Amino acid sequence: MTSPRWPRLVAGLLGFVWFLQIGGGSTLNPTNVGWVLAGDWLQHWLGWLLFRNEPWTFPLGKLAAMPYPIGTTIGFTDSNPLVSLLLKPFSSMLPTEFQFIGPWLAICFVMQGYMGAALTSTVTKRPGQQVLGGWLVVLSPVLLARLGHDTLCAHWLLLGLMYLGLRDYPDAGSARRSAWLSTGAVMLPAAIHPYLAAMCWVLAQALYVRLWRSGLMTIGRAAAAALATTAGMLAVFGAIGYFGKAQLGTMGFGSFSSDLLTLVNPMHLSRLLPSVPLPPSQWEGLGFLGLGGVLLFVAAAVVFVRRRPSTGQHIWPVVAACVLMGFYALSSVVTVGGHELLRIDWLTPLVTPFRASGRFIWPLHYLVLMFGVWGVTRAFGPGRQSTATALLAAAVTLQAADLKVDPFWLSQKKFRQAPIADFTLAAGRYRHLALFPMQVLGVCGDPYEEDHAYRYMLLAYRLKTTYNSGIFARLPAKKVSAECRRMEQALGARTLDAQTIYVVSPAHVPRFKSAGAACGRFDGDWICVSRDSDETFRTYVETGKARYQLVR
Repeated sequence: MTSPRWPRLVAGLLGFVWFLQIGGGSTLNPTNVGWVLAGDWLQHWLGWLLFRNEPWTFPLGKLAAMPYPIGTTIGFTDSNPLVSLLLKPFSSMLPTEFQFIGPWLAICFVMQGYMGAALTSTVTKRPGQQVLGGWLVVLSPVLLARLGHDTLCAHWLLLGLMYLGLRDYPDAGSARRSAWLSTGAVMLPAAIHPYLAAMCWVLAQALYVRLWRSGLMTIGRAAAAALATTAGMLAVFGAIGYFGKAQLGTMGFGSFSSDLLTLVNPMHLSRLLPSVPLPPSQWEGLGFLGLGGVLLFVAAAVVFVRRRPSTGQHIWPVVAACVLMGFYALSSVVTVGGHELLRIDWLTPLVTPFRASGRFIWPLHYLVLMFGVWGVTRAFGPGRQSTATALLAAAVTLQAADLKVDPFWLSQKKFRQAPIADFTLAAGRYRHLALFPMQVLGVCGDPYEEDHAYRYMLLAYRLKTTYNSGIFARLPAKKVSAECRRMEQALGARTLDAQTIYVVSPAHVPRFKSAGAACGRFDGDWICVSRDSDETFRTYVETGKARYQLVR
C-alpha cells in the first residue's frame, strides 16, 4: 500500500516555517544582498555575479574573468552551478545585484521536510508519525550548521536516495523506475556540489545492490544502472568544468574530519548539553543528533536489545553504505574527544578529491535519526501507537527547544565596499582590476586579506572588468604562482598595463610611482594606473578631480 502524500507536504511546509523562524524571511528577497556579505556566501555570490557577465562557452561553467588570466569554473567558486546556469539566460532581466542564496536555502528546508517524511515512511506507515519524522529531520543540527555553506544544504538529496534504497517495491517495474530516478538523483547534486554527488553516488550503488539481491533486478541491469549513474555524474562534472589541471592536493585530510563522539557532541548547538572541545577544523565533521535525536536513539537501542527484532535483508546495503561513509568521515586520523586514537597513513593517497571527509557523516546521521523513530514507534506495540506518537512529538519539541540558532547567519552584515563613486570615470575605460600583490588563498598573498579581496571583487563586477584574486576550491597552483611572479617582474621592468587598475598595498606604492604610475588614495586604499592609461581617470586618480574640473 502506497503511503499518502499529504504527510510529506505538511512536513515540507513545516520546513519552510522553521526557515522563517530562524530568520530566513528577509533572505527571500533577491535584491536583499546585505546578509550575504560575509564568509562563504560572499564568495559564492560574487562568483555568480562575475559568471553572469561571461559569454556562453564550454565547459558551461567556465569563469574566465577570475582569477585573471588563469580562469576557473563556478564549481570552484562554489556558486551553485545548477542555479547559476539556469539563471544565466535571464541575466539581462534580473536585478544588477541579485542573490538566489536565500530562496535556495528555503527550497532546501522545504525539501528536507518533504524527503524526511518520505524516508520516515520506510519505518512507520502512520501519517502523523511521518510528519513528525520529517519535522525531526528539518530540525537536524547538521543541516542548521551548514547554513553558512548554502550549496551543501541540499541534504534532501541524500534523504531521497536513502528512501529509494529502504522503501518497499511491489514489483520489478517500480524497482527499475527507482533505478533510473536514482541516476538523476546523482546527476543533480553533481551540478550542485561534488561532495553531495559523491555521497549520493555511494547511496545509489547501495540501491542497485539491494535491488539485485532482492531479485528485483538482474545483475546485468544493476551493473548497467551503476555504469549509467557514474557516466552521468562524470558528464555533469565535465560540463561544469571540474576536470582540468587544477590541483587537488591532500591538504586538510585528517583535519576536516569527524570525531568518534560526533553524534552526541553538540559543538555549541545545544542549549542544555555540554560540548566536548575539538579543533576548529573538525566542525566539518559535525554529526550531532540533537537532544531529541539522542533520546530517540537511546530508546531505540533499548527496544532493539530487548526485542531483538528481525530486520529485512533489503535494508543492509543502505546501512552498510552509511556506516562505511561514517568510517571515512573519521579520516586517517581517528580521534575521540579531540584526542588522537588511531592513525591510518596508507589511506591518505586514496582520498585526494575529498579532503573534508567529516562531511561524509551526514548519511549515517540521518540513518541514526530514522533508527530513533523506528525505536519509539515499536516501543509500545500496535495497540498503543498514540503513546508512541505523543513521545515522538515530545522528542521533536525538545529538539526544537534545545537547538541553539546563531542569529548572525541570516542577519545583515557589515562590509566595507569600495567607493564606486570614485570609479565612475573608469567604467568602460579599463578591462582589468588587479590587486598588487596578487592575492589567491593558499598560493599568493601572505597574509591573505579576505575582506579586501572581496571588496574589489565586487567592484570588478560593477565595472565589468576581470579580477586577479580570491578564494577558490581548486586551482592550477603553478600557473597562479607564475602570474604572481609575472606581475612582480612587470613592475620591476616598469611595464605597467594601460588597461589595468591596480589596487596596491601601501608598501609597494613607492615602486609604482617610480615606475611612472599615477597613484591616489581612496577610502584608505591606494589606486594606481599607468601613465599610458585613460587620461580622464588617470587625472582623477592623481588629483582627486576630473579633468574638466581642472581646466575650468
